[in-house]
This record gives sequence, C-alpha cells and structure tokens, in this order.
Amino acid sequence: MLFFFLSLRDCNTVGQAASGCSYCDLPHFRTLRPATQPDLIHRVVVWQLAKRRQGTAKALTRGEVSGTTKKMYRQKGTGRARHGAKTAPIFVGGGKAHGPRPTPGLGYRDWSFSLPKKVRAAGLRAALSAKFDAGALHFVDSLSFDSPKTRDLADVLAERKWESALILADTDEDCADTFLQASSNLPFVQVMEKEGANVYDILRSRNVLVTKSALEYLENRLG
Repeated sequence: MLFFFLSLRDCNTVGQAASGCSYCDLPHFRTLRPATQPDLIHRVVVWQLAKRRQGTAKALTRGEVSGTTKKMYRQKGTGRARHGAKTAPIFVGGGKAHGPRPTPGLGYRDWSFSLPKKVRAAGLRAALSAKFDAGALHFVDSLSFDSPKTRDLADVLAERKWESALILADTDEDCADTFLQASSNLPFVQVMEKEGANVYDILRSRNVLVTKSALEYLENRLG
C-alpha cells in the first residue's frame, strides 16, 4: 500500500497526491481492513472506560447520614406503619440501602476486567479502518510549524476542517516545539505519542493525523 505524506500546510487526504510530496511504500501493510467490526470496537471502548473508573463512589448508609435516631412516634396506637429513626432509607434524607461501596480493605472498587490482546489489537485496527473509510484518516510528513501562536495553527487546521483532531506522532522527532506550543491551547486538538494510540481517543476525534514514524510503529504493532 502506498501512502503519501505532505507537509502540514499542504497535506491532503490519503490518495490525493500533490507535487513535491514524499511517500512511503508498505507492501505488506495490514493495519487497515476494508470492513469495520463495531462489536470489537464496542468491547474495547467498554474495557478502556472500565479501567479509567476510579471506583471511589460511596453512598452513606442509615448509620452514616446526619440526623436524629429518636423514634418518630410510638410503636402502637397511631394506625401508621412502624418506624424508628428518620435516617431509614425509606425517608427523604435518609441513608442509601445497598448503594455503591468501595471494596473493604482496598479503598476503592476495581471495575477493570481482562480483555485478550488479540481483541484489543483487532479493535484498534477496526477503529483506524473506520476513520479511513470515512475519509478522516490523514497522513503528514512532519509537524513543523513556524509560528508558536495558537491562532495561526487554528487557521491552518480550519482550512482543512481539522478543528477536532487526534495527532499520533513521535513528539521528540516529528513535532517542533513551536507546534507543541501552538497546539497546547486548542481544546479539540490532542497530540499523543504513537505508543498511546487507543480506540477511545481515535473515535472521539473527528480526524486522525498520523506521521510517518507513527504509521510504521502501528504496522509493527498491529501488522
């Protein structure tokens, strides 16, 4: 498969070559698949979000809420139901029955679960393939930028309709300091190390920009 890489100011969608562009030929590139697999993408996203949960949710029981424990009224003779303290879960402001609690002795509840490595890799391939099919996967040669001003970079990205973008790159080699400084103030532009490529961040961004080094890394990781 032949990939065309263009500069940030002149880059196009994959397949739209321009004069002066560089290219990279990966004949055995198998990361992008023609058909997406939404079931795998869903499994990986659920796995990722479960691992991100802090698990510190804790509801107050009837013995922990603030309130009097005095018996509301006498046991018999009123015709009403038998009640004791007003902190019972049946009353507004009372404790929570069977609410979320951290694991005893651990301090938090672990929501994470295991997912096979091949399923995670297949989900990442499916997410990249979905972006590729939608025309939202773009390839850039480098991320050099002359001006460190956020407005200048925002104008360049707006011309390409890349206001929302995830950029996968080697920040030490591919990204200039001026580019990192200019992109740090853009709320919907995220520069991520190539090793951190994941399904959730790929899907939540409208566009994905991949540098040459990141593309080769993904081929070695997923190919």
